[in-house]
Amino acid sequence: MNRGHASSGCFCNRRQTCIKKSCLDDNIIRDDGDDSSAFFRDPDENVKKYTLAQFINHTSNAHTHQSCCLSCAREQFIDKMEVIYIDELPNQHLLASVFQYPVQSLVNGMLLHNPAITHSNNRQHCAICFNCLQDLYAKKILLYSLANVLWIGEIPTELVILNLLECLLIGHYFPAVYVIKLYPKQKGAKSWDTHGLNSGI
Repeated sequence: MNRGHASSGCFCNRRQTCIKKSCLDDNIIRDDGDDSSAFFRDPDENVKKYTLAQFINHTSNAHTHQSCCLSCAREQFIDKMEVIYIDELPNQHLLASVFQYPVQSLVNGMLLHNPAITHSNNRQHCAICFNCLQDLYAKKILLYSLANVLWIGEIPTELVILNLLECLLIGHYFPAVYVIKLYPKQKGAKSWDTHGLNSGI
């Protein structure tokens, strides 16, 4: 008697499981429709060409080229900057230095990042980032401009020639830690046990 109840219970459970599975399969097929195998389908040739063209455009030298902003001296991608003549800059008084020093090289009374200035057709032009240019048009004080008490002068030659480790040794603050692992110059050296290699921070 007990076996009958147990077997009937197991049968009911299996039956309910099969019903649930079939309903689930029906929902999946119903949702996907005829495109159930589209995931494994090869894309159209036009899609491939368009995707390849977009990849080339976004990774080309022209698209990834960087330049320094005339106002804030930050290095940014050229597509996020605008090339403009210096005499056409709006509200040039906002680029005047708050504190002037004799060693500053001013251009029409403006404190600018001189390495960003180029000459053509007897005129000076430069690249300026969209953030600085937008503040100039809005007649706002440029937050990151050199004229806004962010000018530190030219970097001495003694500091320019320093390598990474020398800069870390003389730095007062360490915003990042570089772990340098020294591998021997031998084929297959990178597969060695790293515990036996020299390392430095």
